[in-house]
Amino acid sequence: MLKVSVIDSRTRRRLVLEGTLIAPWVAELRSAWKAANADLQDRKLVVDLRNVTLIGEDGEEVLSELMSEGARFSCDGVLTKHVLQQLTRRSKRKASELIRATQPSAGEQALLALWQAHRRLVCSSPFARTLCERLGIPAERSG
Repeated sequence: MLKVSVIDSRTRRRLVLEGTLIAPWVAELRSAWKAANADLQDRKLVVDLRNVTLIGEDGEEVLSELMSEGARFSCDGVLTKHVLQQLTRRSKRKASELIRATQPSAGEQALLALWQAHRRLVCSSPFARTLCERLGIPAERSG
């Protein structure tokens, strides 16, 4: 079971969670988050995890979503802090992978420069054809 309480002060709104953050209760946290976010009036929103006794996979997933939406967390336990640190690392890794995926590597930049200079490339291997497709270069196939 999960109990969600909302405690407002002048500078912040706290979502105080008590109990287990597992599959059946994840939807309750999502709806409480949306409702609490609706009318903050310049207050900070903090998710208080000090009284959470268990965080399942679905709980980790929703905490990760809240992190990506800018949530701040308050917690005491070593395990809860560890879970939050792991989720932070995962989100940073995903962000860096996304950045890496959108920026051409040095080799790809060289290929783009060749194409821009000559406006013609002949791709003789499946790898080269895949790379050209990824970069949006119209490449000719070799004989």
